[in-house]
Amino acid sequence: MPATPGAGLVWNTNNLTVNGTLAVAAPTTPSFGSIMVAGSDIVLNATNGTPFGQVIILTSTNLTLPVAQWTPLVTNNFDGTGSYSFTNSGALSSGQPQQFYRLQTQ
Repeated sequence: MPATPGAGLVWNTNNLTVNGTLAVAAPTTPSFGSIMVAGSDIVLNATNGTPFGQVIILTSTNLTLPVAQWTPLVTNNFDGTGSYSFTNSGALSSGQPQQFYRLQTQ
């Protein structure tokens, strides 16, 4: 791999094994693309992750807590397109406190 492409840029290696292309790109920031309710479940869909990179969904009932004090809900990997979907079963069941969600990548 050549040297770092410059401040604020990353190497895009998506086509390196396909046709040998190495390109310079602006980094993407993983984010929740959509959040849906299905019965008492919450479905979280994340996009713009590093393909096959690790993703952790953190949760807290207190939005003001420092991130280090949020609880990891699930640890997994983005798929080959940088997407990830997680269903938090029963998150809206009666008696459950309000929850906040956050993405963390490694």
